[in-house]
Amino acid sequence: MTILKQLISLYRVYMPRKLRPFIAQLLGYHSPFAVNRSITRPRDVLIYYAALVSKTGPHPVIQDKAAALNTLHALFKERGIRSESLGSNWWSRFAQVITLSDQDGEQIQHELRKDIESISVTLMSWWELLSIYNLCLKFGLFNVAYGFRLKARETMLIDLQQGKVKPNSYHHLKALGTLLEMRNWSLLKIEIDKIGAWHSEDKYLFEFLYAIASDPAKLEELRAASIKSGLDRNFFNFNSNRTIAYVGPAKTENQDGLEIEKFDVVVRANHKYRKDAINFLVKGSRCEISYYNGLQSRHLASVSEALPAEIRFANAVETNFQYLKKLPKQPLLQLRTPRNHRSLLMQGSFHSMPNAILDLLKCYPKKIKIFHVDLMLTVSRFEGYKAHAEKEAEHARIFIDTMKNHDPVAQFSFLEIAYKSGLLEGDSMFQRVMELGEEKYMQALQAVYGNFARVGLTPLVVK
Repeated sequence: MTILKQLISLYRVYMPRKLRPFIAQLLGYHSPFAVNRSITRPRDVLIYYAALVSKTGPHPVIQDKAAALNTLHALFKERGIRSESLGSNWWSRFAQVITLSDQDGEQIQHELRKDIESISVTLMSWWELLSIYNLCLKFGLFNVAYGFRLKARETMLIDLQQGKVKPNSYHHLKALGTLLEMRNWSLLKIEIDKIGAWHSEDKYLFEFLYAIASDPAKLEELRAASIKSGLDRNFFNFNSNRTIAYVGPAKTENQDGLEIEKFDVVVRANHKYRKDAINFLVKGSRCEISYYNGLQSRHLASVSEALPAEIRFANAVETNFQYLKKLPKQPLLQLRTPRNHRSLLMQGSFHSMPNAILDLLKCYPKKIKIFHVDLMLTVSRFEGYKAHAEKEAEHARIFIDTMKNHDPVAQFSFLEIAYKSGLLEGDSMFQRVMELGEEKYMQALQAVYGNFARVGLTPLVVK
């Protein structure tokens, strides 16, 4: 099994990404998004958006609603999506509401959501529903989008119950991710046992989260196996059985610096600033581990800026690791490519923060406490964090544009599982968002970003 894992690792590092869909198809790991070009991909939402919108200002404008909808349906049809099944009346109201503020379009949004709840699960497949879900997110219609998200889960569950999901397929992994979101632990356990040797890493991840939520004895068994495995030993030993503070970039006045400094390990997002460049009383100053996203990694590489000398481990997922390798070397610094844990999700991949939390949890620390993170309900970032002089409106736009790849429901669901299982603690900011639950979290996102996405108003500041 160790040899198989090494081969998988080599495949991920050296196999060109353009060839992976064809190799995957040969091996039976079929991804409709990656292999069959007639089936939609999350980034196709930009094509759908452009079909509807004439960009004549800072917010969506539709010049000819009927023509725009005809174009949209043609694009959906090319990708096998039966969008017209929702009916012309539904789409006509959708085309109307995407140009209205939350206040002016509240009743229409409510009607659209009700119509989604009443449609048959046989009307469209799970991935068709997710395609329209992503389009709703792009327009800041989080409440409407959540209706499609729930219906997609329901449809996936029907697929499982009717035996339509082939074990070890792409469909199977997405079904497992769905069961994880639904907290259907009994069925999840049955499906985990069907995962074959080729997907051993995926099986470990699902077993790990299943054990976190419902099987402490299994969690201890997995911990013992991790200690013996010898994989990523330095990082594992550095974090195992230690207290960890994860400090996010959200702007806050909470003076948590002294508490943060007391943890054995301090982890930060995109850490690149000098100790005297941040407010110690709010954020503290130490940093032993940092995780870098794509934007920050590219910026650091472009200016060839050395990372702070106190960092022991600098992390970036595979697609961004190339940029970290270009930075000036530091004597104690180790560069890592933590796994992108996307196989756990019904769609998309993790943002840097939840991916980092799972990476740290696999080291079995004594405690992780999260500071200054509320899953983008706070748009502002502390001074010096951003890669360039980025205005809040630009930061909000980036968040809206990347939701097609980083599904907000998937991010929230994983963190809620870990938080409610007692493996994560949080400051008041993190606790507040975790106690919302999925649907109220989506409503909160709409309150912050909805009017910005549709009518160009400044993102709401959450108090």
